[in-house]
Amino acid sequence: MSAPRRLSVLLAAGSIAVLASGGLPAGTGRAAAAVSLAPPVVRAADLHDVSPRLADLVPVRPPVGREGFFEPELPDRLDAGAQPADRLRQGATAAQMPAPNLTFEGQRDADNFPFLVEPPDPNIDVGPNNVVQLVNITLAVYDKKGTLEYGPANINTLWQDFGVGSGDPATPVCAASNIGDPVVQYDQLANRWMLSQFAFAGAPAFEPVGPYYECIAVSRTGDPLGAWNRYEFKISDTKFDDYPHFGVWPDAYYMSINQFDETKAFDFAGPGAVAFERDKMLAGQSARMVYFDLSTSLGTQFGGQLPADLDGTSLPPAGAPNVFAEADDDVSGFASDRLDLFKFHVDWSNPAASTFSGPGAIAVAPFDSVFPCTDADGDGVPRNCVPEKDGPGLDSISDRIMFRLAYRNIGGHETLLANHTVDVNDTEGHAGIRWYELRQTATSPWSVFQQGTYAPDARHRWMGSVAMDKAGDIALGFSISSASTYPSIAYAGRLSSDPAGVLGQGEALMYAGTGSEQADGGGRWGDYSSLVVDPANGCTFWYTNEYYETTGSFGSGRSGPWSARTAGRRRWR
Repeated sequence: MSAPRRLSVLLAAGSIAVLASGGLPAGTGRAAAAVSLAPPVVRAADLHDVSPRLADLVPVRPPVGREGFFEPELPDRLDAGAQPADRLRQGATAAQMPAPNLTFEGQRDADNFPFLVEPPDPNIDVGPNNVVQLVNITLAVYDKKGTLEYGPANINTLWQDFGVGSGDPATPVCAASNIGDPVVQYDQLANRWMLSQFAFAGAPAFEPVGPYYECIAVSRTGDPLGAWNRYEFKISDTKFDDYPHFGVWPDAYYMSINQFDETKAFDFAGPGAVAFERDKMLAGQSARMVYFDLSTSLGTQFGGQLPADLDGTSLPPAGAPNVFAEADDDVSGFASDRLDLFKFHVDWSNPAASTFSGPGAIAVAPFDSVFPCTDADGDGVPRNCVPEKDGPGLDSISDRIMFRLAYRNIGGHETLLANHTVDVNDTEGHAGIRWYELRQTATSPWSVFQQGTYAPDARHRWMGSVAMDKAGDIALGFSISSASTYPSIAYAGRLSSDPAGVLGQGEALMYAGTGSEQADGGGRWGDYSSLVVDPANGCTFWYTNEYYETTGSFGSGRSGPWSARTAGRRRWR
């Protein structure tokens, strides 16, 4: 009898900036016409060109004396009163995940000095030979042993001399701005890299002034140190495209955004969805985007969506739309707790025929996304409800699903993995992670295959990221904290043969934090982390998240306080 199969995990730990988010028709509706929630806006990139080799660019550093941050929030959700305990809560298991076989420090708060940034938003992706990490507001390239090959450098280093020779005397916004909310992804289908951050004219003071842009670069080869195709897309004149998150799909790079209206004191203006012309961007040609402003059709009840992000080389069925998903609590006016799915079909031959349709509601086990804790900022809504040793508490960011919405075509069925933070015990306020595996076949629509809530002990878990390897095994990375424990980085997992809804392989600590965040930092932690699967073998997980090296706060300067770390492992025992 062969030895039991184990998950392969390569995990990254670190301080906040160290390498260490009515039902659908039957089937997928791939060929069926859909009624769009809004008309598409089709627009070409304002500017595009080819960069020099990244390795040849001198890293840009922040200007002296500039600091601050702007972070709008989704609408408040008020506590609906006592809620039952989460019936899916998983207890402790005797199994214990092995330690990662590699961890290394990534970028740090000090790398931004004196341009101090919070939260750091650490995320990574992995290619055949490299690991690329982005945080607010810097990038770094490593080899797979954790050796730094480039950076840390401001992300807009890649846009140096952008548009030179275009005849426009104005400096492009993507060259002048370095604001953050960055995302990096490895496009396994093309052996290319894609990275992005938003931009606006108010940079570098972090005070939004429209128009609002998305800066996207696509590498010209599989080497992230080589040349990149650079693009500047205008999203809106007046609506700030906050919290942009991406998914790689065969026909486009898809982006979800939370929109905030400059003309209405940056009130939430509903979600937006954008598809960027992937084929043209891979070729370095003029590229278009198709944008849906969903503020009129969906209003402010919906938000916090993510697009499906392809893992592996098995493609979705031909013509399959990208799926956008969000988790919706009945406290926000929905009939019951649910996942809502939307379908984005882009038609590059006739972009005006593109559609964004839905929602399709999928019933899930009841969950509670509102925590009972002290209203730290006095606005009537408690937020910083995750306890930390020697600190006032951290934001659970429980109003949205966390990056990524991982898609994989297993053969015979398609899968989507999602996770979000929930309160597993309303009386005490205890953060755990609700996770889902959805499945779809050629004859059956998306539905819940399994779901679980991971909160096996008294510690709090949040800021998760989840993915599946090519064998159907699942890993979940997250932050972990308690009143007696500094915020740290941990992970758990399951084999495909484990009982449904259970992370049966237990948990391991990836990296122990040694400090906490203080009150003047606002309690922000994240807003996202990133767990990905190595394309070299399809079975090694890499994860990056944040920790504090020393107790500190926003503006504490060159000593930190945050760092991000990355880790990985090839096989579970």
